[in-house]
Amino acid sequence: MKKVLLVALIALLFTSCMMYSLVDVSKMGKEKEIVVDNLSKDDLYVKANMWLVGYFVDSRSVIHFRDKEAGVIMGKYLVYHRAAASYMSAMEVTATVTITIKNNFIKLEVKPHPYYDQLREGYIDNQLEALITSFTLEFQN
Repeated sequence: MKKVLLVALIALLFTSCMMYSLVDVSKMGKEKEIVVDNLSKDDLYVKANMWLVGYFVDSRSVIHFRDKEAGVIMGKYLVYHRAAASYMSAMEVTATVTITIKNNFIKLEVKPHPYYDQLREGYIDNQLEALITSFTLEFQN
């Protein structure tokens, strides 16, 4: 029993001493522009909404603003979520997703919000790349 408590205390000590730092997200933003010759602005708008609904599968990923005439859709995307554990706090990484639509042109911008964590930048970058890839595959067809 004493050994278990000692191991738990040592584990708690090491994890509580970890430093969480604010991740610099200024260079983590992604952007993709695609020229689409075979769809009108209205068709692109509908297709963009359908793509977002299909990609935003978590209830914390939501579309906040839509303006069909201006050709703008904005939302918040849940990039990463870590549930609270006995020695770790819960964490969410979110990003603002903006889609701009014009005749024969669509643009996706993804800007992550600042967050505190350790060594997750590569993972977050991969998740943002997956979002861009999905968008590209949807609109380059």
